[in-house]
Amino acid sequence: MKLESRRGWSYRSANSGSIRDRVSGNPGTTGRYLVQNTLAGEAAQRVPYSFMEHMVLILVSMSGAYYAGDVGLNLVGGSSRYLFMFGLASFLMALMVGSGKRGGIRLSAETLLMVLWWLWTMLLINTFQSAQFGNRAFPPVMRSTTFSLAVFLICSGSLARIRSEVVVKGLVISAALLALVAVGIGDVRQSLGSSGYRLGQLTTGNSNDFAYRILFGVMGIAYLYQGGSRRSTKLWSVAGVVVFTALIGLTGSRKAFIAEVLFLAIYFVLQYASARKMRRNSAMVTLVGLLLVGIGMQFVVTKTQMGERLKAGLEVERQATTTEERMDGRARFYVMASVLFVENPFVGVGLGRFGDAARTQMASHSDYISIAVGTGSIGFLLYFGAYFLILLRLQRAVGQTVLPTRRLQAQLMQSMLLMVLITALGRWNYDNALTWAALGAAAAFVREESVKTISTTPNEKMDSAATHFKRRVPVRSGLNGSR
Repeated sequence: MKLESRRGWSYRSANSGSIRDRVSGNPGTTGRYLVQNTLAGEAAQRVPYSFMEHMVLILVSMSGAYYAGDVGLNLVGGSSRYLFMFGLASFLMALMVGSGKRGGIRLSAETLLMVLWWLWTMLLINTFQSAQFGNRAFPPVMRSTTFSLAVFLICSGSLARIRSEVVVKGLVISAALLALVAVGIGDVRQSLGSSGYRLGQLTTGNSNDFAYRILFGVMGIAYLYQGGSRRSTKLWSVAGVVVFTALIGLTGSRKAFIAEVLFLAIYFVLQYASARKMRRNSAMVTLVGLLLVGIGMQFVVTKTQMGERLKAGLEVERQATTTEERMDGRARFYVMASVLFVENPFVGVGLGRFGDAARTQMASHSDYISIAVGTGSIGFLLYFGAYFLILLRLQRAVGQTVLPTRRLQAQLMQSMLLMVLITALGRWNYDNALTWAALGAAAAFVREESVKTISTTPNEKMDSAATHFKRRVPVRSGLNGSR
């Protein structure tokens, strides 16, 4: 039996092969589950993307790959300029769409915090920090930061309705484009032919940046894998993870490698816990996945340049006898940052100016240092407050949703943000559009879950969703064949 909407899209019953999740308990909830499944994902697999969502898909896809155009293809200033122009056009389009809809533009608490952080940073630059920036009202560091904030506002659905699935697909496409560029310009071939060469140096100019962008592709595939129903889609997903993992290994990026191992471990543990409730045969698959992750990690540590770098770092820690020796390298930046923060606890020294303030030519290599030292305690609370607020709302969504797939996707979103916060210990993200896009995807997911009726029991949620669905979609034939 089928339910048909005004657009002509049909939804097969919950007993069909396309929907494999089941609501445990009363078998009479089949029809209500169908309704809830449709509302939960807004029929994401069947409703075509809007024009605005297509623009977002292109914007996110290019945001992670535009460095490859500047460095790898020797189009310095070209691809970035076109990307900024397209991002501005997308922002204005979303602004017009949001202004024209009922209720206007609605900023959630997390998006409001990020906007306030940007305003606070601009206020500092034009008042207390004007001398440090040469009295420039809009210094270069704020150009990419402003573009990244615009990407976040668009992807979060604050201006126009954007589904989280669209943004996540953009993250995967972005990683795929970056990988294709690396193959096309010979960066992969050079890294395979030389044991001392790290992949990404020719593509993006920095191996860690390359690995970080590929890492979002792995996370995005894990998220989309849960929503896919076709076996071919799942096979392509597994192949994509294998290829992206190999590329990260060739970069020698320890942060990205450790973050991926942690993310995959969390993913397989969640999958195993979910499989015990959904599909018993998936338990064996997840156990095999965990075993393969362990074998792969052992191979990387013993046979690759990545392993050599990991062992070198552990050896330095093992031989260190004093605090100074342990703090040698980038870790000592946290000591410098603490001194600068005490001297300027509220207004900071300026975003991106850690190297000048600390009298070193090195960047901070930490999002925490950059935000705390650059924008002070107020900016730190606003910026990271948005991250933790989204994490809390995702946790609430995990407890409220009755759909196993959506619950697992919420947990994967949490894992992705946790990996971003972990890697932020060794890199800054305030001007990285791809990080802001991932944060926007999480905010969009939270927004999708918040539109559902809040109730205390699964059956109440089902009944409420069924009532809402009947008002929106005419039922031409009932689930039992009667009108």
